[in-house]
Amino acid sequence: MKAANKPKCCALASNNLCILLLLLLLCLLQVPGTVGFLILPQQQRNVPSTVFTWRRIITTSTQRSESLQSDPDHKIPHPHPQPYASGGGEEQAPTKQYAREEDKKFEHPEYTQHAAIQPAGPLWKQYKGDLDMSPKIGKHRRKRVLVLCTGGTLTMAKDPDQDNALAPVSGALTRYLESMTELQNTDMPEVVAYEYSPLIDSSDMGPGDWAVLASDIGENYFYFDGFVILSGTDTMAYAASALSFMLESLGKPVVVTGSQIPLVEPYNDARRNLIMALIFASRENLHEVTIFFHDRLLRGCRATKVNTSRLMAFDSPNLEPLAHIGITIDENHNIMRQ
Repeated sequence: MKAANKPKCCALASNNLCILLLLLLLCLLQVPGTVGFLILPQQQRNVPSTVFTWRRIITTSTQRSESLQSDPDHKIPHPHPQPYASGGGEEQAPTKQYAREEDKKFEHPEYTQHAAIQPAGPLWKQYKGDLDMSPKIGKHRRKRVLVLCTGGTLTMAKDPDQDNALAPVSGALTRYLESMTELQNTDMPEVVAYEYSPLIDSSDMGPGDWAVLASDIGENYFYFDGFVILSGTDTMAYAASALSFMLESLGKPVVVTGSQIPLVEPYNDARRNLIMALIFASRENLHEVTIFFHDRLLRGCRATKVNTSRLMAFDSPNLEPLAHIGITIDENHNIMRQ
């Protein structure tokens, strides 16, 4: 029986070898639709694609030295997690090479013209506070997180002009952050917050607004260690999923969060969600778009809203949470993207 089965085993091994060789040949030829991206060097695999380009872009590290002169308003983030050069020099972005010529059209402003919010632009240039936004402050520093606030329940308060109905209040988040004693702890990251104008309900957000968020993350990628997006819960799962594909191959965390109860209420879930989002956004082992809500960190493209009246409003039915919080933070390392 063993002698009879031997030719079949050899034939099977030969077929598998032929298939493997065919795949490698397709990769080397860069045939569209194949997995040629998988054979790129590690430093190139970590380079996220341009935020408005939906197809993958190949970037070469040898062109980074020419980028600031040729493209000062670059949007491709740096391939390494640290936004600052350890030696004190300024980081330089890689130049862009389009896999297809028609990919250039995705950077046309028409993709954001229907957005309810307007791009914030390079906030590291506009910042007027006490933090040193220079890329020459060295590696021994507190982490820095950029908070992008679009509105939602977290920023709401009673509006007398609308019969005391809840509505987003501009400036409320900034004032609240200034009064948070937790942010004075040296274990917490430095926070720079930006509120879009006007603040909107998440039910009014769409693809144009998600493109604006992705664009602003790209503009400020070098100068922050992580990003927090504050949004309403109605379309939060859609936004996180869209950003997961817009910001492909991230080297830094992007945490989307919100709340079921506004910050202004004596009892609320907003404070804990905000604090934990800042903590996760400053972690070095998280390199993807996520949602933090209640007591769990979820992968952005796997999360869904499951409840409108309970604090555990989001879950990930087909994938375990990336982390749970309790007395300690329990991370599920085996499914976290490295």
